[in-house]
Amino acid sequence: MASKVVYHWKVKDFRGKSIIDLHTLHKRAPELFKSQNAKYQTSSVRKNILTNTIVPNLGCLWNGAVQTSTIHPQVVLDAKRQHGIPVGETSVSNEYFVIPVQRLLDDPKVKKMVHWNFPPPTPWVKLGFALNHQKLGGLFGEWNTSDYPVLDQEFLDHKFENISELTPHAEQAYKETGAQHAKGESPQILTYMGLPHVFVLGEVDIEGLDTIFVE
Repeated sequence: MASKVVYHWKVKDFRGKSIIDLHTLHKRAPELFKSQNAKYQTSSVRKNILTNTIVPNLGCLWNGAVQTSTIHPQVVLDAKRQHGIPVGETSVSNEYFVIPVQRLLDDPKVKKMVHWNFPPPTPWVKLGFALNHQKLGGLFGEWNTSDYPVLDQEFLDHKFENISELTPHAEQAYKETGAQHAKGESPQILTYMGLPHVFVLGEVDIEGLDTIFVE
């Protein structure tokens, strides 16, 4: 049986011995934080979610967790090309860390993880984002917790899986984005729209990790 893994983009100027979240990066290396935070300076809605919304069952903000994907990045790149979506400049790193999920569970620096299927943005899902805003201070409790199950040993053994193709939600999003580009428009590209994530609270030690390149 193939190892169950998650993927995390490796920036060209990666430094240090662990993958850390943006909050921690800001404290340790503010000069690097600027370049990494730039990718979140997109739509005001997305920025607000990342910087002000609590991840259910994890207890931190979205950019206070290390975000990883369960789909091979080559599949994502191929799908972008198929739908006519620009794949970026050659100056952008095309290297990714491959992280066994069991290793994360066994690492004492990893405090907790949750799995997120990235469901379609139904009115209920959107309401959950709004009510999980940190300014509400948990006044209404945590919403949509079932969309963010804790990734523990039982979840890994019985429910976790790596997907090998886009979900229907992601396929539709890519199709719509490609159609907009075909019309000469410049829509915001949300690469991992609709694709399952694993949010990691803590640091990810990179010693001994494999990396892969996509083309």
